[in-house]
Amino acid sequence: MKITRTNDPIGKWTAAVLVLLALMISANAGVTTMGIVTKTDKSQIQGLVRWQPASKVYVIKTGQSNIELKISVHDVARIDVAKPAGIDLAAQQVQAGQYAAAIPALEKIMSDYEMLQWDVPAGQYLALCYLNIKRAREAVEICENLIKKNPNAESSGDLVNVYWDALIETEQFTKLRKALDIAVQKGNRQVQAVAQMKRGDIDMKQGQFKDALIGGYLRTIVFFEQLKFIQPEALYKAAKCFEQLGQHSHADKMRKRLMTEYPNDPYTEKIRIGT
Repeated sequence: MKITRTNDPIGKWTAAVLVLLALMISANAGVTTMGIVTKTDKSQIQGLVRWQPASKVYVIKTGQSNIELKISVHDVARIDVAKPAGIDLAAQQVQAGQYAAAIPALEKIMSDYEMLQWDVPAGQYLALCYLNIKRAREAVEICENLIKKNPNAESSGDLVNVYWDALIETEQFTKLRKALDIAVQKGNRQVQAVAQMKRGDIDMKQGQFKDALIGGYLRTIVFFEQLKFIQPEALYKAAKCFEQLGQHSHADKMRKRLMTEYPNDPYTEKIRIGT
């Protein structure tokens, strides 16, 4: 066999592989962006920020110097960076029901902005997309991965709400009940109200309409009466339960209250169109 020698000490093929690997690493790397890092001691550092996943630190270059500061994720209370291009359009597409169109941009933002503030809202929208196209298990996976690696993700009520809905859809009731118990014990009033609603949703999903009504929706209507954001959903679902139990006059009362007190709410529109 004839061996062809080359003056290139590593060989053209090896060099090409190294270039390809470098491009792959670059493609998978997160963004470096101007931002403000607020530490747990409330001090702030402004500069070019990037996330270093292998060592779980933020690398910050400040001013004109080439000196880079490294701050552990455990010492960071908050990250503020500019909104990524494309997230507003993707959010509009999700709200318009154009889920397939929104997914590629949301996946890229989640990857590029890992641990840089915008991965959580992008992940919330992405999980919502998968939930609405009947791929709830992927929605669960997205939420759990975010919560696992990002200490601040679980404090996002929007993300947790989608996560809980995905757990209901995949019938992971035991896991969800544990999460709801913690939310009721440790969360603020808004989180507690949503958790109470989800307890009702679990029972309704299992066909236990009386339990859903009493322990979920009516309890929300009475004990969280001042939280107007949750009342339309609670009234609407209470009416549904009363219908299932054959108590049509009570169902009518719930619908009438919903339409009177919240005439412009989406749940009122559901009643108007008969859904």
